[in-house]
Amino acid sequence: MKRIITITLSVLMIIGFILPTGAVSVTDQTEEKTDGVELDFFPGYVHYEDRSYECNPAAARDILRYAARLEEFDDHQKKTADVNFDGKITAADARILLRYCAKLGGFPVTLRVGQELKFGPFNTLWKLVCLTESSDELKIEREIIPHKKPSNPGDSDRHILHVTPTQPGTYTFEVEQIGYTDEVERYALFEIKCIE
Repeated sequence: MKRIITITLSVLMIIGFILPTGAVSVTDQTEEKTDGVELDFFPGYVHYEDRSYECNPAAARDILRYAARLEEFDDHQKKTADVNFDGKITAADARILLRYCAKLGGFPVTLRVGQELKFGPFNTLWKLVCLTESSDELKIEREIIPHKKPSNPGDSDRHILHVTPTQPGTYTFEVEQIGYTDEVERYALFEIKCIE
């Protein structure tokens, strides 16, 4: 039985490398949604090991197993496994994540001119570092939400990155989260396709 499952998963992964990946358009998600895409998580951090979630080829395998109903996910895994942001967890997500881990592409997002990718809010106990510079074609702005007074121990401001393409084209957006040890704990690369 294990051999059959292994062969099936291997075939699905090979097909994933052959077939093109598809970006989900904001208009495909819901007709009413016109504001863009909102993410308050780093996509792909699904594989749980050593008391933390990891974004690696094992995460793609986990997504395939979940899509085949061979594995259960907790709420965090369900949220981060949808790497094409269409509201479903399928083999297409595993294929995109596999390509991402092999550095063959980023997480696909399609926006219209003026729509935004809202990335956050994230707690500032970790540094949210934008590796992509803002430009006339791709505006990136940081919003800081101060914690409410009186504060409790551990309270901190929250940061949001607003990424808005102003012209049709293809753009990349890179971001990382640095922990208290000054090491990168999370990373994401998005491929933004902007249409009229």
